[in-house]
Amino acid sequence: GIPLGAASVDVLSARNLEVIDVGRLNGRRFVTGVCFPKHLGIVTCDNRFTMTPKRAGTIEVHNLACGGAEAGEVGNPTDGLLETVIAVEPKISFFRRASGRTKSVVGSKEIEIDFPEKVTATADGKEVESSHFSITVEPMALKVITGKERMF
Repeated sequence: GIPLGAASVDVLSARNLEVIDVGRLNGRRFVTGVCFPKHLGIVTCDNRFTMTPKRAGTIEVHNLACGGAEAGEVGNPTDGLLETVIAVEPKISFFRRASGRTKSVVGSKEIEIDFPEKVTATADGKEVESSHFSITVEPMALKVITGKERMF
């Protein structure tokens, strides 16, 4: 990233250019990712396979990992893929203790997500409401200036 204050001048003047992927959610571009609320949705990746969570959970589509790999986030904006992350709460029973969320991660170029009713998704801070979401990647579509330490 680019630091704040006077240090940003050095980074911008060095002009370290990177070309990164951009995602599209129902025709709107996003850089970081898309987050869907806690609902049951049917996720189809690259028209090859479908994932249907058994319990409600969050669905996220990442292009860029904001928290970084050390935070357990996924997303590489230079690989031509978007990472779909489905996280559901564990099933809790009287005899078994819950042990964290179950998480599945799949990389793909095209993602279709269908919900039984309209839901509001958030893409880079903007809200989009629909019951059907079409998400695609535009490989190497955006030039950005980065700092020397930036690791995708």
